[in-house]
Amino acid sequence: MKIVYWKLLLVIVVLCSSCEKELDEPNYSEIPIIELRNVKWVRIEEGNGSLVDIIQIEIGWQDGDGDLGMNAREVFTNTDFQPFHLVRDEHDRIQYFNSTTDTFSCSKYIAASPDRPIEIDNDIIEDTVRVIHNKYRGNFHVAILYKRQGEFVEYDFLKEDCRTPIKGLFPPIDSLAHEKVTYDDGGPFVIYQESPWSGTITFTVSSYLSNKIFSSNSLSQDTLKIRVQINDRALHDSNIVESEPFTIEETDW
Repeated sequence: MKIVYWKLLLVIVVLCSSCEKELDEPNYSEIPIIELRNVKWVRIEEGNGSLVDIIQIEIGWQDGDGDLGMNAREVFTNTDFQPFHLVRDEHDRIQYFNSTTDTFSCSKYIAASPDRPIEIDNDIIEDTVRVIHNKYRGNFHVAILYKRQGEFVEYDFLKEDCRTPIKGLFPPIDSLAHEKVTYDDGGPFVIYQESPWSGTITFTVSSYLSNKIFSSNSLSQDTLKIRVQINDRALHDSNIVESEPFTIEETDW
């Protein structure tokens, strides 16, 4: 009788442990889900006395399969994450810039030369060629929207300023301890892991969003919004979140 009792007790313990595990592991999607928790503008004075404008963006994240984040080595060795992809015609020929018929734009072309060649898609490029800029060079993407005729339009950093779009690369979160932990290596990202499937990411960007960038094209007077999206290593894009409308002059420095 005692043997039957202990066997029954063991079965109950195993079943309870299994139930607890199922309750502890939420059924999150493998596609990341984010929410915008905070956007903070800060103006700091550097050692030389110059003022630098910094924005801190905090998001909450959920991910069901734990493949958020990439390391720098992965980005530089995997062609899926290279900065550009070549544009080819129907005969698979590379599209070179033609100064007679084409208008150069940083959003469409990349310049190279025999002295400064560039490797793109395993081809060595020594001239100006047509490219598509690869969104997945980073995994944290920030867009600035400005209001025109009642509609919000994304500011094109490549077209207007020959600047790369605002993006960052946060490290693999699944490499962090599966417990509440804060990851901060002094870089642009601070990651707080609440569980293996959720937490927060704070991204700090300097200089991109300073008044100097927008003053030359009057955006400093415009109504703006910030849009954020992330992606995982399988290139699943998260949902898109946006801030409330604001102006730079209204920000609390």
